[in-house]
Amino acid sequence: MYAAVYLIIAGGFLFYYLNKRQPKLYKKVWVLLAVLIFLALGGREIYKGVHEKLTQRVPSTTELADSLSNSGTVASDDFLYKSPDGYQILIPKGLTYTGSKGVVSLLAMDRNSPKTSLTLVVMKKSSMQPVDSLVKEIIQAGAKANPPKTYVFEENGKNTDQRRGYIEDSNNGVLIKTTLLLAQHGTSIYRVAISTTKDNFEREQAEIEKVLGSFKVL
Repeated sequence: MYAAVYLIIAGGFLFYYLNKRQPKLYKKVWVLLAVLIFLALGGREIYKGVHEKLTQRVPSTTELADSLSNSGTVASDDFLYKSPDGYQILIPKGLTYTGSKGVVSLLAMDRNSPKTSLTLVVMKKSSMQPVDSLVKEIIQAGAKANPPKTYVFEENGKNTDQRRGYIEDSNNGVLIKTTLLLAQHGTSIYRVAISTTKDNFEREQAEIEKVLGSFKVL
């Protein structure tokens, strides 16, 4: 929006700079400087918009798999990961993890036993949207999906900037259960998702609670 305004203003100044019928402005140095300034401001806004779009893009499954293969690190023990994106979270022993890839801030999973272990994904997105509004949006999007997806969120607790929820889904015929944590902090929304097969969920529930309980915006 701002880019368009700056470029329109630059075009206006350029019109007067080249218009002989405007002797007070025609070929005046200060008018040309104004053109250059507003062109620079417009270019900066375009760059910011493109940069934000790229950083907020959700990478494909292939890109995430490649990132995990090429730059993943195996956690030799449980440890508290401190992300450059401004939060900390526990990464369980044995998971292979990798950092930022677009809007995905953290991906961690057991590459040897993906069906019997946890997959942890943390996403960070620039947004001022209240958590309750985001919850309604997710529920509505799930209802419109094909096939529909049912999200179940807990009621607000003491921390109104966070909401917990669950979803069960099918991946190639395998039932997956995911625990979600949505956290709003300043101009950022964090979305923490921990998934495992539905059959394995109860066995991993204590570990899931430990990981979610460790999440903290720094």
